[in-house]
Amino acid sequence: MSTYSKTSARDQVLDAVRKLVDRYKDEETSITLIQTRSFLSRPLHLLAPELEMRISKSYALLVLRITNEEDLVPRLPLDLWPDFDYKHVGEELRIDTRNSPYVKSSCDEFHNLELYIHGVAGTQGDKGGFNLEVDRDIALVNQDIDGLKDEYNIPAGWWGIEDNKGLVLEEMVADGDRRLLGRFRGSGGRRFGSG
Repeated sequence: MSTYSKTSARDQVLDAVRKLVDRYKDEETSITLIQTRSFLSRPLHLLAPELEMRISKSYALLVLRITNEEDLVPRLPLDLWPDFDYKHVGEELRIDTRNSPYVKSSCDEFHNLELYIHGVAGTQGDKGGFNLEVDRDIALVNQDIDGLKDEYNIPAGWWGIEDNKGLVLEEMVADGDRRLLGRFRGSGGRRFGSG
């Protein structure tokens, strides 16, 4: 709760989900909760497992839990927080972003939303391997981390670099190998990437 609202964020989300489920009770329904870059959503992201568990119990909804093979956070011992009702819920989809031909073998920042999205976009499930199935610019991997191979010339953490304020993503470029090369254009004509 805050001075601006009489209900907690948890109760607001549960109420919104309840209304949506009631409204579309006669239809096949899919509800997606997305954590954005907003500081207000960080607590929701941290509490998402508990929230998902309560929502799935209340509405018999299916939950997909995505884990990155090298991400240690989902594997933390649950007994570290005995007062926190934390449980893994849902069906698990395991991805391994080390299989991506775009990600550095030395990348050690696996608990990153953009890296997870990249992994989901290219994972081949039981077939193994990696093939980007979604036209999503790989430059987004380096938005906050240094995860892309140096050959792509995308600056590490470009989102937080002051000189990059106001940069616009140009049209994506794809070569025969379907490697997407992020190219940025600022008012000064600076470009990152190649292609």
